[in-house]
Amino acid sequence: MIKLFTKLLAIVVIIFFLSAFITLEDNFSGVVTEIGENSFTVESEDEDGNIETKDFVVNDATKFFIGDEEASFEDLEDDDSVSVSFKTEEENLIALKVSIDR
Repeated sequence: MIKLFTKLLAIVVIIFFLSAFITLEDNFSGVVTEIGENSFTVESEDEDGNIETKDFVVNDATKFFIGDEEASFEDLEDDDSVSVSFKTEEENLIALKVSIDR
């Protein structure tokens, strides 16, 4: 019984350890409606007219692209169409990759 418990505990510890290295990404596309110091807001409207808004935080690891060319946060403008790959940390949406469609 102790051997089974030890094996189960080892599996739980391994899963917990590996989960710290797994980044679950999500995607969101829409139009930039606001740009802050280290954040931006994207709004998207579905075919039924429902509007969804997400606020993204930018950090040093965030990558920006215009087409295939690397860009920067400073290149982002209001009304840009964007696709954002992001992860959620606590309650913040951290932008990982921002593709600007121009």
